[in-house]
Amino acid sequence: MRAGLAAAHVLLATSTMGYVILIIVLIPLAIAWAYALIDIVRRIDIGVGAKALWAVCVILLPFLGTLIYLLLRPASANMRAA
Repeated sequence: MRAGLAAAHVLLATSTMGYVILIIVLIPLAIAWAYALIDIVRRIDIGVGAKALWAVCVILLPFLGTLIYLLLRPASANMRAA
């Protein structure tokens, strides 16, 4: 009985640590994904067709599409004049 209880504690600690690591990784990815989508919509220096292609790429390939978009987008002219 005692060995089973110890195994349950190890399993709980492992799964809890797994959830913590998962949250630490997923929250920044979700923020980057949302930022990329908002940036695509707000850009004035790219056309509607390019926006649509980028949006589809980011939505269908969340990690890879977001990474490629954020690395390849030009830093200048990234926001609409307010």
